[in-house]
Amino acid sequence: RVRDLLAYGREVLPGERLLSLARYRLPALLWRHRNDDALDELLEPLQRIRAKDASGQLLLTLRAWCAHDGQSQACAEALGIHRNSLRYRLERIAEVGEVDPLRMDGMLSLYLGLQLLPVE
Repeated sequence: RVRDLLAYGREVLPGERLLSLARYRLPALLWRHRNDDALDELLEPLQRIRAKDASGQLLLTLRAWCAHDGQSQACAEALGIHRNSLRYRLERIAEVGEVDPLRMDGMLSLYLGLQLLPVE
């Protein structure tokens, strides 16, 4: 598990100096299986979003949304935007990615996919 965590950290979070297995247990587990075809389904919506997101704003918003557990006010404050702007971005993510981050199943699948994408 520690080797998986180390490999995950090197690829996905190269700027992090200290990683906790308790915090990154699920991402490290997913990282071990990153080349499995089944995980491609998690990445498809994010690839569509990336293709339409030249500025990286949508992925940044999605990472913040997941980091704040879907709490609109906290997420908007962290991004420095109004809640209406956040809602617009989330609607755009749902439209482009064809997965709704406002629904639990959508947020979960997007969160899991994000764990496999390097932080840019």
